[in-house]
Amino acid sequence: MTQSPTTRRRWFQFGLSTLFVLVTVLAVWLGWELHIVRERQAIRQRIAESGGRVYPSEQSESKLLLTSLGMVTECRIPVWREWLGDEPVGFVRLKTSASYAELKKARLAFPEAQFCARMDH
Repeated sequence: MTQSPTTRRRWFQFGLSTLFVLVTVLAVWLGWELHIVRERQAIRQRIAESGGRVYPSEQSESKLLLTSLGMVTECRIPVWREWLGDEPVGFVRLKTSASYAELKKARLAFPEAQFCARMDH
């Protein structure tokens, strides 16, 4: 009695080079996300040094400001950015003397946030 070998179809068959390519693509993507997180932290620091303030969305002060201004917004960032140390921003207060370029850079860095200029008295 001879048994005929049954052939099984392999669904997930790939080579070592494919695995290296996938790991490289994942590393590049993760590096880019880390770059974004560090850029957001640097912009936060520049805003604080210039006299402005960045309110995290979890902070009750931020929620109070947004509701008093009539702005209800969902402040979310991707989960992997939170894993990398970033946090969602609910409200950004810039000095009135902030330039248009600074405002534009801050809006690009914090798309989830609401903005206002602080009046200097």
